[in-house]
Formats: sequence, structure tokens, C-alpha cells
Amino acid sequence: MQGEGFILPDKDRAPSVFGALVLLFIAFIGLEGSSVILMLLARAVALGGGSLNESALDFLASLIYYTLFIAVPVLVYYNKRPAIAVNMRIKPLSGKIALLCALAAIPGAFFVQSVNNLWCMLIEALGGRIVSPELVLPDTPAGMAGLILSTAALPALCEEMLLRGVLLGAYEERGSLKALFIVSVWFMCLHASVSGMPAEFLGGVMLAYLVITTGSVFAGIIYHTVHNSVILVMLYAARRLEQLIQTQPPEAQAQLAAETDGTVGVFPMLVMAAVTGLILYFFIRRIRQSRQTDTFGVEASPERERSAYEIVVLICCVLCALALYAANVLETVGLIK
Repeated sequence: MQGEGFILPDKDRAPSVFGALVLLFIAFIGLEGSSVILMLLARAVALGGGSLNESALDFLASLIYYTLFIAVPVLVYYNKRPAIAVNMRIKPLSGKIALLCALAAIPGAFFVQSVNNLWCMLIEALGGRIVSPELVLPDTPAGMAGLILSTAALPALCEEMLLRGVLLGAYEERGSLKALFIVSVWFMCLHASVSGMPAEFLGGVMLAYLVITTGSVFAGIIYHTVHNSVILVMLYAARRLEQLIQTQPPEAQAQLAAETDGTVGVFPMLVMAAVTGLILYFFIRRIRQSRQTDTFGVEASPERERSAYEIVVLICCVLCALALYAANVLETVGLIK
């Protein structure tokens, strides 16, 4: 027994690895499938004499992908096997634990970004370029709230139910620790960004750790939502600062540009990572103490024979990840745009 009522995985309650991999494969397919649907939708709107601005396109892209290719498949699977709710850890959190998870996400976001910035510095030092999706930031607080809903809250809810719910629950047949790393790798692969690998892997480890420690997938949803929101607010603040600088006289703009020219040094970034990492550790320790857990997750179940169907779907997922990373690597080295 782990935490407050967490039941050990068993074949009747746990999601199957095959079923979890099918859901993951659908999510991989959706990365391109949602783009096709969005393109057809935009053309239909254009034929009707209308148009969609970049903000609307970003919102629809997020809505289509996370609802059609993650939320709906997970709900269908859950409806067929409702007993998996136990292993998906669909159980409420106390207000104290929820607050600690939300607070932990703030230094967690800075820690992960600091580590990732160091990785990006290394890529640029080796002659590569940073490839990241362009995000259209709104000019108003109301628009920012809508962006947080579609880019922070919706992805957090859907990704946690798939990855730290179904996938983690399925792979815990190998033990919680192994499942944590397996799911974190899949989380990283699903984002398929060379420049974002440290952030995605570390974020995945942190999320899985919280879900296992608290015994509730809602811990991951809360942390993930706040983490994404902090990143968006940082981007929004940077944009507002840039706009403010542009309103200054040319001489002042030139002086500010000279003062901020180049990237932040390695040492300040290391200091930021160390400080925020310590603060994050404090919150994680408080969460563990509040839950009064003396063990981490569950032990591995006896080894079982993998079915041919499971192996085929696993290979399909690996091939999808390799294809996405190959394209991103080519962009990073400048061979394609």
C-alpha cells in the first residue's frame, strides 16, 4: 500500500501496456493529423469568405490536437475499463498538497528553464541553431488568459491523463522507478525538440515523481498547469519589456541593446539553476512529509511475455519519435527550415 489508499497494480486494475502504447501512438499521429485538420478547416473558412488570425489558428491547433488525439481516446479507453481509475491515480488531493504542488511549479519552471538554457548555449556554441515553435503572444491580459487556458491548462490536463495516468499506470508493472523514467522519455519524445530535451525530460521526471509520491494524477495536472503558465507569463513579460524599449528614443534603444547584447553567461545560469533547484527541493520535501510516505511507488511485478501486438505498436511509436527528431535535428543544423 502506498500513500492514502493507493492499490498495487494488477492485471484487472492496471491499464495494459498495449492499450497505453496505442494511445501514445494516436498522440504521435495527432501531431501531424491535427495540422491537416487545421489546414482543411482554414481552407473551409477561406472559401466562406472568412479568415483566421494567428491567435485563432494557435488556439484551434491546441484544441484539435489535445481533444481529438489525446482526451477522446483516453476517455474511450477509460470508459471500457473504468477499474483503471485506481492505477491512473484519479483521486482528489487535499488543499494543502494542491497548494504545495502549485508553489513548487514556480521555482520548478525557473530551474528547468535554466538547465535548458545551458543546453541551448551548448547547441549554439557547436554551430547549431535553436528551433522552437513560434507562439503568438496576445497584447492584452484577457488574451493572455485565453492563451494560458489553451496552451497551459488544456495540455496539462490531457498530457497528464495520458502519460502520468494511463502510461505510468501501465508501465508500473516494471516498478514505479523504471516507469518514471520510461514515461519521462516518452514525454520528451512526444515534444520532439532537440533544443528542449532537458526541459522536457526533467519536467517529465518531476511530474511523474509528484504523481507517484502524492498518489494522485491531479498533483501532476496542477504542477504542469502552473509550470506552463509561468513560462507563458515570462514570455509575455519579455515581450512587454521589448515593446517598452521600442518606445524609447533611438539613442536609448542603442544603449540598451549594447548593454543586453549577447546571451546570459554560463555562471549566472548555473547560479539560477542551483538556487531554484534548492527551492524546488524544499517544496518537494514538504510534499513528501505531508503525505507521510515511507516508500516510493510499487515494486516490479513478475516478468511477463510481450505480445506481438504490443511489440508492433512499440516499434511504431519509436519510429514516430525518430522521424520527428530527425526532422528537428535537420532544422537545428540548418539543413531544412
